Amino acid sequence: MLSTVKQFQGKKVGLGRMLAAALAGLLLFAFLLLSSYFLAVESGHDCHDEDCPICFCITHCENVLRQMTGDLIPAGVVSILFFLSIQRLFFHFCCLQEDTPVALRVRLNP
Repeated sequence: MLSTVKQFQGKKVGLGRMLAAALAGLLLFAFLLLSSYFLAVESGHDCHDEDCPICFCITHCENVLRQMTGDLIPAGVVSILFFLSIQRLFFHFCCLQEDTPVALRVRLNP
């Protein structure tokens, strides 16, 4: 990722697009987080009116979360499993090498 950032440092248009994409991602995350927070806060709402604005906001937040997380959850699970498997393979091959007498160059005969 660092090489990608260094690649775009000379190009102002590419860097601007990358920053805009990062900002859009952060705004989407904040919107999802605040929608779920609003649902948690207003979960015990007692409504007596037919055109209640709080009930309208609750149904709107539920629909947004249902639509957005329908695609995000499987993609998130797959990406997490992928990165964990890559990390495990890297850790296994790079860090867990057994120390054998041959690798340590230990002489066993007197």
